[in-house]
Amino acid sequence: MKVYPKRRRIDNCKQLLRIENDSIDFLASQFLPENIETRGGALSSRQKMEILLRYFGDPGFQSGVAEDMGVHRSTVTKTVNYVMDCITARADEWIHFPATPVEMNEAKILWRRSFQMPTVIGALDCTHVEINKPILHGDEYINRKGYDTINVQATCNTAEQFTSISAEWLGSVHDASIWRTSPIRGIVSQNDGAVCLLADSGYGISPWLITPFQPPRNGLRRHFNLIQAREHLLHNVAKHLNDVFDFNNEENEQKAVEGAIVDEQQETRATKARGIQKRNEMIQLINE
Repeated sequence: MKVYPKRRRIDNCKQLLRIENDSIDFLASQFLPENIETRGGALSSRQKMEILLRYFGDPGFQSGVAEDMGVHRSTVTKTVNYVMDCITARADEWIHFPATPVEMNEAKILWRRSFQMPTVIGALDCTHVEINKPILHGDEYINRKGYDTINVQATCNTAEQFTSISAEWLGSVHDASIWRTSPIRGIVSQNDGAVCLLADSGYGISPWLITPFQPPRNGLRRHFNLIQAREHLLHNVAKHLNDVFDFNNEENEQKAVEGAIVDEQQETRATKARGIQKRNEMIQLINE
């Protein structure tokens, strides 16, 4: 007779899984099908989600996760792969960038209502996620802080919800280079200034990507930068999550220089001039 290990009940969800108890039930109900397995050792949908969350908190150590959850190490591996496949299969339902005229108009209304900024439909930024150094081309993953990372570009909306994710870039690749080849850039640029994103000074300004004044030389420009900083929600998400790669303002000056060098060949002078003009128009609308 096959003997199954005793399943362990997770009582300290916040500490062990980094998420509230009710949220685990919500995730299981949203991403995993109803459990119809009747065998004695079958895992419930809730238990499968718990295994994934525990693995996220301690990646690479299946034995430790198996001990915490009361399952075999092979079960951890199979369950993690299964749950991740279920989640990624529905990614487009949860992470969706406003791409149609109706969606863009709705996003503009929310940004104007919440933060005063006209024509804005999202905030753009990159953050570094630490990884173990790969054997192949490992040095290319080292970022300017000396860590091995991937550089993840994301956009978010007024509710601090991600609307796009690009997680395939090496840590050594600059934010502006990622933006240059981003499908999101294609979506907003084809509207030729009718909609735009907010970004930090590491990017080049254009009619579809508005950056702060560097430096702000009067009260209106300082007010604009203050509003944009408050609206730059992705930056706030990184701070909320205690992102250790959330670089401080002093380093942003160097980032801006690097970004200007990378961006020099990306946009024409006319495009940059139109971006500056659009930013000035936005100031007038904000202060009306």
